[in-house]
Amino acid sequence: MDRKYRFIWLLCLLAALFISSCRGSAPVQDSPQQITPTATMIPPHDITVCASGCDYVTLQGAIDASSTQPGMAISIEDPIHTEGGILLSKDVIIQGHGQDTTIIQAANSLDESTQRIFLIPEGVQAQIRHLAMQHGHPTTDELNSGGALRNHGDLILENVIIRNNHASAGGGILNDGTLAIRNSTITDNIAEGGGSNFAECKTGGGMKIMTGSVIMQNTTISSNQSKGKGGGVHIACLGELNASNSTISGNVSMEDGGGLYINGMASLTHCTITENLGTNGGGIVLQGSGEHDVIRGRLEYQNTLIANNHTRLEQYGTADCLMGRNGEITINLHNWVADGNCGAEYSGEIVLLPLSMNGGFSPTHLLPEASPAIDLISADACPLDMDQRGILRVGNCEPGSTESIP
Repeated sequence: MDRKYRFIWLLCLLAALFISSCRGSAPVQDSPQQITPTATMIPPHDITVCASGCDYVTLQGAIDASSTQPGMAISIEDPIHTEGGILLSKDVIIQGHGQDTTIIQAANSLDESTQRIFLIPEGVQAQIRHLAMQHGHPTTDELNSGGALRNHGDLILENVIIRNNHASAGGGILNDGTLAIRNSTITDNIAEGGGSNFAECKTGGGMKIMTGSVIMQNTTISSNQSKGKGGGVHIACLGELNASNSTISGNVSMEDGGGLYINGMASLTHCTITENLGTNGGGIVLQGSGEHDVIRGRLEYQNTLIANNHTRLEQYGTADCLMGRNGEITINLHNWVADGNCGAEYSGEIVLLPLSMNGGFSPTHLLPEASPAIDLISADACPLDMDQRGILRVGNCEPGSTESIP
């Protein structure tokens, strides 16, 4: 399938998932602003996997079975299911019973692990939802990147946690295809280096977008580490990220771009980038390649809050947003960048409350009462109806992923 049509397929499927999750898991409260997910509604399944009493003992066995047809949902019934090196080679759905209820792990601990959890090959259209993935650590592949998963196909992640995985690059995820992530958390993963010099270059603690496109909605990337660039996310020169209502917080890079390193293209709408640490460019770094007629190091951002990031270079470094050589900003609307860089409309110190569960499926930062950012942006310039938690934006809105509640 042509990449253009794969991207359209993902957009349509994400819209359907959004409508269904709002209907199934976001009951209306007394106030219209309290439309927020409170439970996970698990769709029906076709096949079960567990240690005993199910259709199959392993996910690989369920996927490979001749009776498993495209579109079928395979449900993991074990609270903790241990299986690594899974080739997700069919257009199926892998699901659990909730990100806090079902865990799939490559091994009982990271020290014992030698495999990632999932590899999705080119040409496959799959979904993974309602579970946590941990302890992926590929060390025996030719390419040791993508701790929890490496995607070459068309993949949707819905309501998942990806945590405690290690890899040479892309500690949690390495993307080489088309990926959509919604209502999820990517946390405590490490890009540790090793492997080939070309692809396995210790970058992207939470996620590395090597090639292809990633759509990320209502998702938090936090407390990841890279020994190279991009503690939270590294976007390589052929990669694209489209993030909305998402948080990048508390990530660490031993080089540049503590939160986000952009060597490809990034579009950010109503995102919060805070408390990240890098040698330089603690929050964001844009770095172009200088190639003629080639898009590199491009940022489009609006209604985004970048503040309270840190640099190891102290007074010589750029804490929040660093425009590197040949970087380019093509859309810049109603952003707050505390250090005043990257042409933001608003700047200055701002307080954010600690990262915590404030509703929805992923942790967020809230603005305190009387913050100068509250209701800063006029209603006609607020393109997203709901915030990261599922709270309605009514009237004027704030920069960042969360909305204040009067």
